[in-house]
Amino acid sequence: MRYKKFAAVAGAVAALIVGAGASPATAQSNGECTWGAYVGDSTVAYCNTSEGHSQFRAVAICQDDLSGDTFLFYGPWKWTYEPYPSYAYCNSSTFLLGASYRIK
Repeated sequence: MRYKKFAAVAGAVAALIVGAGASPATAQSNGECTWGAYVGDSTVAYCNTSEGHSQFRAVAICQDDLSGDTFLFYGPWKWTYEPYPSYAYCNSSTFLLGASYRIK
């Protein structure tokens, strides 16, 4: 039952990512988490795992327009048993380079 719930939510997150204008190549999944670029300079992640991790959050990998420095911006921690994704956003002086996630 838990796998079916994960598959349904992961599919919905992937559909959100692709439906938001991101290419299907930017949506990634490893069987326990799905993550990718979302709208504009933001990312989305959703995890449901039985590997002992209970929380996850989205990570936006962003680059400063002027200096070229790279920064990580984190979304809020979410519980794996809840059907809610985590979102992370670049700030106004940066642009999105990539998407990732963290688990704990």
